[in-house]
Amino acid sequence: MSSKLWGGRFDLPTNKLVEEFNATILIEKRLFPVDIHGSIAHATMLAKQGIITQDEADQIIFGLKTVEKEVEEGTFVYDTADEEFTCPLKSA
Repeated sequence: MSSKLWGGRFDLPTNKLVEEFNATILIEKRLFPVDIHGSIAHATMLAKQGIITQDEADQIIFGLKTVEKEVEEGTFVYDTADEEFTCPLKSA
């Protein structure tokens, strides 16, 4: 069984070639500053609207800033295994 969110209905792990072919994480890394700042703004809004607690927002923001620092320092590891995968095929 897969540990990926989308992998619940598959019995076998994703083939490494499929992961590499579908990977966009290496392209998306150029967008990290905008993506992180947008996610911080989103977490802030969710807390202000009462959808999540301020403590939860603070934890999310701390995690995002940690990733941002790792990326800036060059210590963040980009791994295609972390990629979200969208399969164009629908099950019957």
